Amino acid sequence: MIDTFVIPGMGHWQKKHRQGGVRSIWREVRQLCTDRMTILPPQVWNTNWKQLATWIVEEAGDRILLIQPSYSYGAGWGAQQLSREVGRQGNNVGKAVEAWQALADPVGRFGYGPLWPLNALNITRWSGSWRTIRLNPWVTRCWWCDQREKPPYGQPVDSAYRGAVEYGGRFDEPHSAMDELPHFHRQAAAFVKEARDR
Repeated sequence: MIDTFVIPGMGHWQKKHRQGGVRSIWREVRQLCTDRMTILPPQVWNTNWKQLATWIVEEAGDRILLIQPSYSYGAGWGAQQLSREVGRQGNNVGKAVEAWQALADPVGRFGYGPLWPLNALNITRWSGSWRTIRLNPWVTRCWWCDQREKPPYGQPVDSAYRGAVEYGGRFDEPHSAMDELPHFHRQAAAFVKEARDR
């Protein structure tokens, strides 16, 4: 049975048919997969996460590890939605779930509802300060980094989170280049290798 799922998450303007840093990560780590580990194609930030979570839970054994190298909206929104949904569905059928996340310049947002208009702040100079990224209980490890060269700015992971959170630093790169950051790629590969070898 598969117990490890690598799911790269793309940013707001990225498309599956275009080259980018997240797609490069997919090429770099897919050769590390084993019979109990699979890597999915890069997912757009607004993927149907509930549907994907159902597929993951159905295909997995008793334990599920998500490895989520993600960028921008794919990090601050997509990765959080997927890990939460897999956690909920997995728990409902007695499966243990954990997620390891490598987040490059994560940008969060609100879903449709009364707070949805606040998402417009993501493209302003306040984008990195008006909210934080709140990790859910199934995220047991998180590495993240950000930049302040050009909005949108990455938003910090909630400091109240009690899991293993590592701040990778602030880089002199625009948001559009953060998915190409070598530190981000190295951390994604390190998580995959650790999961393979444990």
